[in-house]
Amino acid sequence: MVFNDTTREIRIIEAYYKDKAVGKFVDMHTMRNQLGVLADKVSYKFVVVNEKAQNILFWDMIRNGFILENKGKVK
Repeated sequence: MVFNDTTREIRIIEAYYKDKAVGKFVDMHTMRNQLGVLADKVSYKFVVVNEKAQNILFWDMIRNGFILENKGKVK
Protein backbone atom coordinates (compact mmCIF):
# COMPACT_ATOMS: atom_id res chain seq x y z
CA MET A 1 0.00 0.00 0.00
CA VAL A 2 1.32 3.41 -0.97
CA PHE A 3 0.59 6.33 1.31
CA ASN A 4 0.49 9.93 0.08
CA ASP A 5 -0.35 8.74 -3.44
CA THR A 6 -1.84 11.66 -5.39
CA THR A 7 -2.97 9.87 -8.51
CA ARG A 8 -6.65 10.71 -8.10
CA GLU A 9 -8.49 11.66 -11.26
CA ILE A 10 -11.83 13.17 -12.17
CA ARG A 11 -13.57 13.30 -15.53
CA ILE A 12 -14.76 16.72 -16.63
CA ILE A 13 -16.45 18.26 -19.64
CA GLU A 14 -14.72 20.96 -21.69
CA ALA A 15 -17.20 23.08 -23.68
CA TYR A 16 -16.32 24.96 -26.88
CA TYR A 17 -18.28 27.52 -28.86
CA LYS A 18 -16.99 28.40 -32.34
CA ASP A 19 -13.73 26.58 -31.54
CA LYS A 20 -13.07 28.72 -28.46
CA ALA A 21 -13.07 27.31 -24.94
CA VAL A 22 -16.14 28.36 -22.97
CA GLY A 23 -15.56 26.47 -19.75
CA LYS A 24 -14.91 23.27 -17.85
CA PHE A 25 -17.68 21.50 -15.92
CA VAL A 26 -18.06 18.50 -13.64
CA ASP A 27 -21.32 17.38 -15.29
CA MET A 28 -23.88 18.24 -17.96
CA HIS A 29 -26.36 19.64 -15.42
CA THR A 30 -23.80 22.17 -14.17
CA MET A 31 -22.89 23.04 -17.75
CA ARG A 32 -26.54 23.74 -18.64
CA ASN A 33 -27.08 25.84 -15.49
CA GLN A 34 -24.01 27.99 -16.18
CA LEU A 35 -24.38 28.38 -19.96
CA GLY A 36 -28.16 28.59 -20.31
CA VAL A 37 -29.26 28.53 -23.97
CA LEU A 38 -25.63 28.56 -25.10
CA ALA A 39 -25.40 24.96 -23.80
CA ASP A 40 -27.40 23.85 -26.88
CA LYS A 41 -24.81 25.39 -29.22
CA VAL A 42 -21.53 24.18 -27.73
CA SER A 43 -19.43 21.22 -28.69
CA TYR A 44 -17.76 19.36 -25.88
CA LYS A 45 -15.27 16.72 -25.06
CA PHE A 46 -14.68 14.62 -22.00
CA VAL A 47 -11.22 14.83 -20.45
CA VAL A 48 -9.50 13.47 -17.37
CA VAL A 49 -7.92 15.80 -14.82
CA ASN A 50 -5.16 14.27 -12.72
CA GLU A 51 -4.55 15.65 -9.23
CA LYS A 52 -0.79 15.24 -9.42
CA ALA A 53 -0.33 16.81 -12.86
CA GLN A 54 -3.06 19.48 -12.67
CA ASN A 55 -3.41 20.14 -8.96
CA ILE A 56 -4.94 23.64 -9.10
CA LEU A 57 -7.47 22.73 -11.79
CA PHE A 58 -8.32 19.49 -9.98
CA TRP A 59 -9.16 21.23 -6.71
CA ASP A 60 -10.92 24.19 -8.37
CA MET A 61 -13.22 21.71 -10.12
CA ILE A 62 -13.87 19.87 -6.85
CA ARG A 63 -14.66 23.12 -4.99
CA ASN A 64 -16.66 25.01 -7.63
CA GLY A 65 -17.93 22.43 -10.10
CA PHE A 66 -17.04 24.63 -13.06
CA ILE A 67 -14.60 27.15 -14.48
CA LEU A 68 -15.72 29.68 -17.08
CA GLU A 69 -13.09 30.80 -19.58
CA ASN A 70 -14.73 34.06 -20.72
CA LYS A 71 -16.91 35.07 -17.80
CA GLY A 72 -18.25 38.25 -19.39
CA LYS A 73 -19.31 36.61 -22.67
CA VAL A 74 -21.20 33.60 -21.28
CA LYS A 75 -25.02 33.73 -21.26
